[in-house]
Amino acid sequence: MRRLLASTPLLLAALIAVPSTAVQAQNHLYTFQNSLNDAYAGPALTGLGGTLSASGYTFGVNQGLSLSGVFATNSDYSVAIRSRFDQTTSWRKIVDFSNLESDAGYYNYGTQTNLYPTFYGPAGAYADNTMAFTVLTRNATSGLFTVYVNRVFQGSVIDTGGYANFSSGIAHFFVDDYGTGQGEASAGFVDYLAIYDRELTSGEVGALSPDRNVVPEPTTNALVAVGLAGLFAIVRRRRTA
Repeated sequence: MRRLLASTPLLLAALIAVPSTAVQAQNHLYTFQNSLNDAYAGPALTGLGGTLSASGYTFGVNQGLSLSGVFATNSDYSVAIRSRFDQTTSWRKIVDFSNLESDAGYYNYGTQTNLYPTFYGPAGAYADNTMAFTVLTRNATSGLFTVYVNRVFQGSVIDTGGYANFSSGIAHFFVDDYGTGQGEASAGFVDYLAIYDRELTSGEVGALSPDRNVVPEPTTNALVAVGLAGLFAIVRRRRTA
C-alpha cells in the first residue's frame, strides 16, 4: 500500500502530461451518417425537408439545413463543408448569415465563389453535380473574410459591411432568403460539415482532410479523469484485500 501511495505523484504527473494534441481540432463536426448530431455533443443540425442516409444528406430546392447555438455575433469562425449542387448556373446560396432576412450571403455564382454583395472569386470553383470542399474563415477584429475551395485560395475581402457576420446566431445552409423569394437555390447533397471557433491559416486549410470516419479524441481533461478513476479503483481494491 505504501508503495502504491508513494508512486501516486508519478502517476498523476504522467496523466497530467497528456499531450495537448489530444484536444479535438474542430469545435463541431457533422458527418451525416444517418444522423444530424454533432460528434462533439453540441447542437444538432435541423433538416428542412431533405433525406438523410448513411452516405449523407440529399436536399431539394430550399430543403437544406439550419443550425442554432453555435455561432456568436461578431466572432471569429471557420466553416468547412463538402457538398455539391445539381445546378451552378446563376446564384445558388450556400451559407445564409442573417436568418434568411437578407440577400447578402455566401453563394456559388455561375461556378464562382461570391460573398454577395462585396466579393467574387475566379470562375471554375464549382461545377454541376461535382463535390467541392469549401472553407470560409473570418477574423472578427480585422473583418477579413477568406474563401478556399478544394484547398485553393479563391480570394478575400475586408467585410466592412458585416455581410459574413452571423448577426442572428442562426446559420442556414443551401437555403435562400425571403428577399428574393427563395429563388436562388438548388437541389444538392452534403456529407461533411466542420465548424471552428477561430480563423484558420492558409497552411491549416491546406492540411485539412475531411474524414467522415474520424472518431473525436478525448480531451486532456477527460483522459486525466479516466486515469484518476482507475487509480482510485486500484487503491480501493488494495484496501479491501
